[in-house]
Amino acid sequence: MKNIYKTLVLVLLLSSLLFAACSGEHAEGENKVNSSDSSATDSSKKVSAKLAEAKEEDLDLVPVEIFEVWRGAISSYIILSSTVETEQYVDVYPYLTGIVATLLAEEGDDLRKGAPLLRLDAEEYQLREAKALTGYKSVQSEFKRARAQFNKELLSKEEYDKASLSLEQAKLSWQEAKLNLDRTIVRAPIDGIVSLRNVRQGDRVTPNDHIYSMVNLENIIATVHVPEKELSSIKINQLTYLSSDYLGDEKFEGYVKRISPVVNPATGTFKVTIGLGDNHKGLRPGMFVNTFIVTMTNNNALLLDKDAIVYDNDKRFVFVVKDSLALKIAVEIGFEDASTVEILNGVSDSDKVIIVGQNGLKDKTKVKVVKERKIS
Repeated sequence: MKNIYKTLVLVLLLSSLLFAACSGEHAEGENKVNSSDSSATDSSKKVSAKLAEAKEEDLDLVPVEIFEVWRGAISSYIILSSTVETEQYVDVYPYLTGIVATLLAEEGDDLRKGAPLLRLDAEEYQLREAKALTGYKSVQSEFKRARAQFNKELLSKEEYDKASLSLEQAKLSWQEAKLNLDRTIVRAPIDGIVSLRNVRQGDRVTPNDHIYSMVNLENIIATVHVPEKELSSIKINQLTYLSSDYLGDEKFEGYVKRISPVVNPATGTFKVTIGLGDNHKGLRPGMFVNTFIVTMTNNNALLLDKDAIVYDNDKRFVFVVKDSLALKIAVEIGFEDASTVEILNGVSDSDKVIIVGQNGLKDKTKVKVVKERKIS
């Protein structure tokens, strides 16, 4: 019995020692895990801090768009306003008095010269022509008898001349009646488009009534009045351009067609007529246009988009990006047009100029290029 008791005590003692050993190893393992987690946390915090610093640095950079200067042609102009006209614009009037029987043309019709526009009631004129023809034939028969008698010396020279004159008068009367009958059809006086119909069927018209208007769109012009100081700079066939606010950026090439030699003393200007080539299909008579008379052209100019220019106290500047810094540089401008300027000095070839985001910038501001535009 005593032996059994001793054995139980020994077993319990060994179990206690084994439990204590296991507890110690478990605690040591936990300490190692905790130490590893702590190191990972410290490393993550360092990375986050660096990213935060980088993001904060990016936030300090001003986003901009840049454009590289380029070489190209640019001209100086005399810019004037005008309206489109045509060399051929005709108001149509009837030759006769009569009632409009039929309308044969409408506004917008493209007609050739001689095409019918309308027809008048022709009954009265048909009767007049028939009567005149009958009279002419009667006189013609009388003249034949008079000529036969004259040839036989049975009629005097005076009587023969009188018969000849009567024949000529009868012929003219018939031709006039025939012409009036033909004129009961009013015809187009030029090749062109009907721009106005000012009459209705059944109207009674007279030679004083404006019934149609026609315009030839193949011969478009614009007339401008140029200041007298520019008289020496305008030449025949000089290159010009026309543009319209209603036709976007499209330009129409033209030329100096006529130059008036007289200066108007009241306005101090002289009249210049601009002719257009075949490329004018979008222009119509009456449209308001801007005319650009080219006086000089630089074919190898250093060019820049006009939007890049910054104005400060009547001086012009641009911002050039170098090493992520926006450098404010004064520039001298030469020729310019609606969208482009010539740079005479201050900027060199291949410089990257800020075109969006430059307003409000200061010299040597740090910037970040988000887009670079290319020449289209």
